[in-house]
Amino acid sequence: MAWQANALISILLIAAAAHAAPAQSETEDQEIAQSDLHDIMSNRITDAVTRMELLLHDHSRSEDELEQERSRVAAVIGDSAAELQHSVDFVLALEPRLAIPPEQVPQFTGFAKTLKDQALELETLARQHRYEMLKPAHERMKATCTSCHQQFRGY
Repeated sequence: MAWQANALISILLIAAAAHAAPAQSETEDQEIAQSDLHDIMSNRITDAVTRMELLLHDHSRSEDELEQERSRVAAVIGDSAAELQHSVDFVLALEPRLAIPPEQVPQFTGFAKTLKDQALELETLARQHRYEMLKPAHERMKATCTSCHQQFRGY
């Protein structure tokens, strides 16, 4: 049980750190190099996806313990999915400064909108405690991330 408490504390610290990042001014945003911008957003999105993935794995416990844990996990997954939606909005707002060739912008925004829709779906499933559907929804979302990063890594 101690390792579970440590894991939960670690997850909560990661979530708190993600929410504690100070907002940057527009001038500071413009000074960030494009590669740095990608690294920052990639790390932020990866952190959110990783938090959700860690929370989706069941452990052997009593049914009552498992249900309580699933309920707590669903709440964190819902919050992480909502955070991911805001991150996608941020990336979409920065798109004009990303040096993506104009003919590839529709594909990039398509990936971003798909990711946002999938994050909304995951948030909804988590808030409705539809546990059996969380992993497949999360896997679809990760596949979108992977496809976008394969296509647009470096912008």
